[in-house]
Amino acid sequence: MSSLHGLEADSHHQAVQAPLRSAERHSANGQTRPVLTGHSDWPQRLANQSSGGPWYPGERCFTIFWLLSTTSITGWIVLEICYPLWIKQSARYNVILATIGFFTLFLAIYAFHIGLGSLLWTGRYRRSRDVDWHEAWEASTEQRKLDWSLVHHIVVITAYKEEVANLESVIVTLVAQRTSASEDQRFCRAHITVLLAMEEREGAAAREKVEYLQTKFSSEFCQILATYHPPNRPNEIAGKASNYRFAVEVVSHIIHANELTYSDGSVVKQENVVIHVADGDSLYDPNHFPNVNYDFCVCPDRELLVWQPCMLPTCNFWSVAPCIRQFGIMISAQEMLSATGLFEFQIPFSTYGLAFTTLQFIGGDDGAGVAQDGDVIAEDHHMFIKGFFATSGRLRVKPIYLPCFNYTVEGCECLSKSCCCFGRRRCPTRQGCDSRFSQATRHMYAVSELAYFCSLFARGGCCGRRYKFGPRRIRVLYLFAKLLKIHSIAYIGLWVTLGAILFVCLKFLQTYCEAWNVLSPELGSGKEKAPEVCDTDFEKITFTVGASLFSSFSALAFVGTVMVHVSFTRMLRAMQVPMSTIADPTNIDGQRRLVDVNQGGPWLGTVVQLVLEYAVFGFGSSLYYGTVPSFIALIKLMCRGHRFTYVSASDATTQGTRVEQHQLCSSHTASANIPRGPMHQADTSRQPRRSAMSGRGGRNRASVTSRFGFEFASSEAAR
Repeated sequence: MSSLHGLEADSHHQAVQAPLRSAERHSANGQTRPVLTGHSDWPQRLANQSSGGPWYPGERCFTIFWLLSTTSITGWIVLEICYPLWIKQSARYNVILATIGFFTLFLAIYAFHIGLGSLLWTGRYRRSRDVDWHEAWEASTEQRKLDWSLVHHIVVITAYKEEVANLESVIVTLVAQRTSASEDQRFCRAHITVLLAMEEREGAAAREKVEYLQTKFSSEFCQILATYHPPNRPNEIAGKASNYRFAVEVVSHIIHANELTYSDGSVVKQENVVIHVADGDSLYDPNHFPNVNYDFCVCPDRELLVWQPCMLPTCNFWSVAPCIRQFGIMISAQEMLSATGLFEFQIPFSTYGLAFTTLQFIGGDDGAGVAQDGDVIAEDHHMFIKGFFATSGRLRVKPIYLPCFNYTVEGCECLSKSCCCFGRRRCPTRQGCDSRFSQATRHMYAVSELAYFCSLFARGGCCGRRYKFGPRRIRVLYLFAKLLKIHSIAYIGLWVTLGAILFVCLKFLQTYCEAWNVLSPELGSGKEKAPEVCDTDFEKITFTVGASLFSSFSALAFVGTVMVHVSFTRMLRAMQVPMSTIADPTNIDGQRRLVDVNQGGPWLGTVVQLVLEYAVFGFGSSLYYGTVPSFIALIKLMCRGHRFTYVSASDATTQGTRVEQHQLCSSHTASANIPRGPMHQADTSRQPRRSAMSGRGGRNRASVTSRFGFEFASSEAAR
């Protein structure tokens, strides 16, 4: 076992960097070929120009423009709603309703788009979940395919004050990677090195966790390494980006010092290394790494790929509040759509992997360690944008049609007795009264990446010509459209909500005035004057072209949203075995469930429940967790720049249940009993009724580990 447990901070900076252009890759038949040949140095140099401060060139101007644009449109809609009431120009309602109607049409198209994409993703998941990728590699006719046994995966697990049981659950999913019957050695032992990227500011607790995990799992992997990111490094902020950057610097040093080895002690070459980054709750599918291994071996453009599983925050799906659940559904559906490539440009999100030589190329002369900038919040988007420009638009995401489960922050602490937003009591944590809101605000800081994209593009001169995009300019437009959609959808939701409020008010006033006209003869013999508001012909307004467009497109958007929930429920059903039932059919947690989704028939009831929750909480959820954080992020970005103070949201687990989780997790992950095999082939009739990914807190992750132990053991026996 190797470890960097005792290395000090300064030693990690002295890495010997090798230019990517001189590297050669060996194919299975002994031939060699250069990596990314013929590529200009200019894109690298332009993409690696440091901002040197809290703003990129032009970032502040872009932020002011974006803030003024969104607030101006919002203000215009509000004024247009109120203005006709003051001066009685009812014809203006036709214009405003027609304008909002086109925004509503965009939402309707978006809903149908992600709904259809979710359906397609589920179908592709069913086809790829049980593929034996080693056998597929053996059957491949690719002449330049790499040797399967040479590919090495380094999984960087970034963590700060993460419970050891949570990290243990992630490691268990790595141990349980599928091993083909034709392989001589288990996949995790032959191909995976785990790197625990800890924070030095966590103190002795971080070292204790590393020591425990190394002792327990060292025999299951090639190596288990550890790094301790020192605080207050130049041009860095505390967070995942700087932690990952430091870990890659260490990996680069190890590789160039020939200290990275296979399980048999032979040295791993840099051209055979894939770097993965994972969070402390990223639970991989058992077929994920064999799938990446296959792609890396047979894809000629492997250096230009970023492997991305589908992130599904469904571990505690039924235990969170309905408003947060609705937000999670839309995130999951969007990720499934992105993977299908159905008129959608995919960018990395949270957990992904790419070749070490790709990081070297993005980093340029300074090497792989600087590929990731350390002063950003959205490290996944940022590095992809940087790599996209550095490779002249050739870098792309390769979807893995398998899930990577994680947890949704439960939030809503303001509803607890110990935390009150409106009384004298204050929340004891930095996250405030709603950790989910804090996380949403942090996610919205990613609008700085849209500014970063524009800043990089402007550096390339007229139309970015210095980046030499050539025929790939259309991909530049797709990437810009993707970023624009991500950071505008929250505002469109606000505008549509304002339109709905206006339409409901108009209908109410129409009914009120009609009722007054009917009842007025009985009040004062018809001599009583009608209210001034009834001088407006509301019946005529509600039947204008604008009102008809808005009402029609609103109905279409609702139908599209129903399609999203149907698609999402279909995904839940397809995931019953890997998630061992996503609901809580036995009602252990005391939560009321309308249906028992552990059976085939009542899935319709699940759709009905989710649609009803959307009807009640959907718009409110989008405003509170989307629009408001977006405005807050823009204001902070304008005032302070993109170097925010990183505040991580509270984990879904509670301190009281983590002890129980750790004890349960330990009982199912002893090295001698670590299971191997595909989770998808387990006998569903033998699954326990208790949901593996439902319920509260620590029981969730303990159940995940318990589920892995049961299902993989069953699969191993079946084989």
